[in-house]
Amino acid sequence: MSPVRFRALPPLSGASQAVESEGACARDRADKPALENVGAYFNYAPPETLASEIAQGKNPPKEGEPTHLDGVFPISQPGNVPLRSKPVAITPVTNRSGTISYRVTGTLKPRTPQQREFRQNLDDAQALQVAWECKRMANGAEQRFKYTRLTQAELGQAETAVETLRGTGATLFDAAMYYRLHGPKAGTSKTMEELVQAFLAERETFVSTAQFENLRLTGEWFRDHIGGTTPLSSITTEQVQAWLKGRNVANKTYNTYRNDLSTIFAWACAVPREWLKTNPVQAVPRYGQKQLSKGRPEVMKIETCQALMATLEKEYPEWCCFFAVAMFSGIRPDINLGEMSKLAKCVGRDGIGTYLNGDHWHLTPEITKDRRHRDTRIKPNLKEWLAKYPPTPENLCPGKPTVYAEIRERFAIPYDGLRHTCISAFVAAHGSLAEAAMEFGNSEAMILRHYLRRFSKEDAHAFYNIRPSALPRVVPVQNVVKFEMSAMQ
Repeated sequence: MSPVRFRALPPLSGASQAVESEGACARDRADKPALENVGAYFNYAPPETLASEIAQGKNPPKEGEPTHLDGVFPISQPGNVPLRSKPVAITPVTNRSGTISYRVTGTLKPRTPQQREFRQNLDDAQALQVAWECKRMANGAEQRFKYTRLTQAELGQAETAVETLRGTGATLFDAAMYYRLHGPKAGTSKTMEELVQAFLAERETFVSTAQFENLRLTGEWFRDHIGGTTPLSSITTEQVQAWLKGRNVANKTYNTYRNDLSTIFAWACAVPREWLKTNPVQAVPRYGQKQLSKGRPEVMKIETCQALMATLEKEYPEWCCFFAVAMFSGIRPDINLGEMSKLAKCVGRDGIGTYLNGDHWHLTPEITKDRRHRDTRIKPNLKEWLAKYPPTPENLCPGKPTVYAEIRERFAIPYDGLRHTCISAFVAAHGSLAEAAMEFGNSEAMILRHYLRRFSKEDAHAFYNIRPSALPRVVPVQNVVKFEMSAMQ
């Protein structure tokens, strides 16, 4: 079999050579490659050129330097070759939630698109950087002159293996013989329980509270379904798809569960962990845009709103402030991670005067879902509710999930139904998409698509006339703004 000759191109940048010279090819190493004192790849010129150089005395071999490669081809002194591309880079990126993630970018092979991936922490980003530099090293080595009986792919693997062993005292032949005698190293398979615990512990410091909670619930639900002691290597795409179908949720929620679970398994597949070779969720299909529900959000009937507030006064007076603020100001009503719970925490920390001033709620980026400041007007009927049921932290968010669920079920309150009803009534009363967009933090296009003409003007008038019964007013206590009747006229 005749040796194979490959076309010569300049190698890649100094970053890949750092991996080569520093021996940073080990898959379990997360150190950033050192780029100091990096030399270019050896440039082996064609043998006919070398023979001519040696014959003319232009490039004589140094003393002690071999003049043949495997006794077949003469070699010249290695020379430096110009570098072509930039090393794999890590760039910090600030997310909308205020957290920092890391973008890893690099061109792993000449004349191919640049690759880009994101990691939540610097250790994972640097581990990916090292892995990509290993690929760049192998691809760069393929572009120089070489005379070998190996195929191009085999030669790249051999060179990468040699650099991986550099500094260990072992040769590539030693490693091959060890593998031949002992077989592949038997690794310990991680379990689903270990994956969920390790993933959540790492993610807790990098993602928002709401996102962390979604990932936690999805991971724990699937863990409970599949079994905590189940080895990750035994989990199949069919099992994941069966679990998702068994949730019996809307298509959009199905996509959310699928994406969250895929994030967990992708983390297990990424370097430096590599607990799995492939992500079992990746092959699970998503629902496309045409299959997702595009219906308008549900709103409550005016009669239901009237009955709700009347019942709260009689049976659940501690919830009157919460429902009044959510329904008449459109503040998102989630009691665990939503705007109402955040508002209650901020009021307890800073006092009500920071967030309730005159006729407006002042919602800071710490409170709002989109992290933007928002001012929301307080209608006269809401002033009466707040005067009777003061906006203390306990009244703004009583924090009793079972009671809240009972009230929602009793009156069939849809998800975010209080906010959707408020926006629809506001648009009907004022007729301005721009005002509604500023008031509630939505775009005009969304207001037009979801809330226009949901109520008549008469309905809006009845909505804003839902007032508390004529019972003695509760006197506000410390850190609570006192509403005088004169201010409500």
